[in-house]
Formats: sequence, structure tokens, C-alpha cells
Amino acid sequence: VKKLLPIPGTDCTPEMINDWKITYTVSSDQGIVGEFDSERIFHFRNYGNDGFMGLSTIGCHREGIGLALALESHAVSAYKNGLQSNKWVELAGSGALNDAAKEQFRLELAKFQGHQNAGSVPAFAGAKIHELSGMTATDAQYIESRKMQKQEIASVFGVPLFLLNDTEKSTTWGTGLEQISRSFVRFSLNPRLNRTSQTLVREFVPAAKRRSTRIIFDTDQFTLGEFKERMEGYRAGIESGVLNPDECREVEGREPRPEGDKYRIPMNTIIEGQQNENEAPD
Repeated sequence: VKKLLPIPGTDCTPEMINDWKITYTVSSDQGIVGEFDSERIFHFRNYGNDGFMGLSTIGCHREGIGLALALESHAVSAYKNGLQSNKWVELAGSGALNDAAKEQFRLELAKFQGHQNAGSVPAFAGAKIHELSGMTATDAQYIESRKMQKQEIASVFGVPLFLLNDTEKSTTWGTGLEQISRSFVRFSLNPRLNRTSQTLVREFVPAAKRRSTRIIFDTDQFTLGEFKERMEGYRAGIESGVLNPDECREVEGREPRPEGDKYRIPMNTIIEGQQNENEAPD
């Protein structure tokens, strides 16, 4: 594989034929471009249940995401066109308004619509002004609905709320945030990244080289601890011979140093069954 050419998903139709092979029919505005087998098309699938077609995460949760969009559109419309006053008007008299009075009343109320008129007080001749106090149950329910939809969408993708600047129900200090970040990597990122790396090796690397080829996504920045904890961990890794100094410096974004690629061997450890060179045999 030398290069990849992207094809819009709407222009590619996969189909499983009789011998269990998958063919892809690629089309464009001018018509069908051609049919290709799975060796020519890289099809990166999402989780699915039919063997060769993945499910769309957004498509499977379109109603929840659509509700969030509808709530946002409602908020924009409410602040743009709604009355921005905590007062309401009681007109004097019991008779019905004629057409001219209704039009005049409508034009007067239009002056108090929109967020720029928040707090303004309508004034009408012969009318009583009443004041609303506190937040209505409808407003409170609307706010809770928006919060719930944000949490629902975040849970679909396995993203913790603090990454969406929502810290109402989570800690944002010390080890609490560190543990949440590690859980995000362990339970959300790693399963997807491991699946992605295995797919890339299977699709792009020849069979003879797959056992010696690995594709790794670097997630160290999500799991690195405080500076003191990192230094203690590096020291333990270097002294035990698991890491060399240059490997630790690479994680910290620093240049290698002379002789930094050498591994340390603890003097007090030997392989089981072997004697120390300084010890005389029995």
C-alpha cells in the first residue's frame, strides 16, 4: 500500500456474494465507477452485527442527539423571539378587544421580545402590571433536560463529562481527575484503539510481516502522574533494567543523552541456577 484515496460512504455500496466474499460498488454523479474486491477497498467498520456492515453510532442514537439539537434550537428561539420580562399585563375592562386594539397590543409587546430587552417593563394605559417571582417549573425542567442530553451523548461515546467542560458531578482536583482520566483510557479509548491497530495491521501489512509489526497509539499523556510520581517511576524502571534513561527522556519530550540507551542491571540479581562470578564453586 502506497497511498489511500478516500471515497464518500454514500458513493460505496458493499455486498456479500455467494462465496462469502465482499464486493464494493463505487459510484459517482456520472454513474458507476466500478466494482472492487476487499483487497482494493479498506473498509473500517464500526461495531456491527451482520458480519460485513458496521453500525453508525450517531445513526443508532439519532433520536437522543436530535432531542439535544431541538432543545438548543428551542433555546435560541426562546431568547430571540420570547418576551424577556418577568412581568405580565392585566388589561382593564371585560370587553373583547377590537382588531385595532389587538394590533396595537401586539406591536407594543414586540418591543419586549429578544434578549436585548430582558428586564424591561411593558406599559399600557389602564392596565395592571403583575410580577413573576422565581424560576418556573417549565424552565427548571428545560435546564435539566439539556443537562441530561449532554450526559446521554457523552455516555454513548464513553467520554467523561469533565472533557466536555461539565464538572458539576465530578471532581476536578488531584488524584480524582487522574483516576477518571485513566478509566477513560482503559475502558473507552483502549478497546477502540486496539481494535483500530489490529485492523490496520490486518489490512495494510503483508501476512508474512504481521507477527513482527505493531501499530501503537500513544496515550501516555492521559495517564502520566505528577512530576514526583513520574520521577520515582522512572528511577524504579531504570534501576530494575526495565527502562533505559533515553526511553524515560523520550516520554518527557527531552533529547537523548550520551550512553543513555544502555540498560542497567541490578548487581544483586542473577538468573536462577547461575552463580555469581565472584563466588567460588563448592
